[in-house]
Amino acid sequence: WVKGSSGQTDKKLYSESSSAAAAPRFILGTGLANPAKLRAYIRNDANTQLLSVETASTLFDDAWHHLAWVDNNGGAAVYVDGVLDTASFIYTRAAISLNQVSLGRTRSNYYFAGLIDDARVYSRPLSAQEAAWLAAYAGAVCGNSECEVPSENPCTCVDDCPADQWTQCGDNCVSGGEACEDNSD
Repeated sequence: WVKGSSGQTDKKLYSESSSAAAAPRFILGTGLANPAKLRAYIRNDANTQLLSVETASTLFDDAWHHLAWVDNNGGAAVYVDGVLDTASFIYTRAAISLNQVSLGRTRSNYYFAGLIDDARVYSRPLSAQEAAWLAAYAGAVCGNSECEVPSENPCTCVDDCPADQWTQCGDNCVSGGEACEDNSD
């Protein structure tokens, strides 16, 4: 979750870098051409820019927005408030040696003036359904436990969360209030 104003050019929300060299970088931050947009920037170990793209969606407008960057070996996508952004974030993977993470800045500068909440990094790419679920329910408290991403813990506490968007079908979740499929013959 992120909340910031549109007047910040090239400020960093999330940055991965190398302690050994200045070249490799992975950065999510405010836009250069349009500071109200999110900019994704990737540079490899050889100092070659692999990606520099801004979202079509506005993220920095003094309101809270859920942001999910999903990268499946260069097949990247951005979800804003659970909806796939229309900009293309596809790039060719190359050697990127990263060992430092910064939140709200790079190692020593480009400070983001705003709020970041519930930052998560997963070891696998999320599905579109998971990105939508996180935007709708991440951090929600249901009963005595926090809701989890459905594929990690299927439909944990969905019965206690708003039922207008999620339905439990056995061990699976379906979205949009869809009915469970009847697989009995």
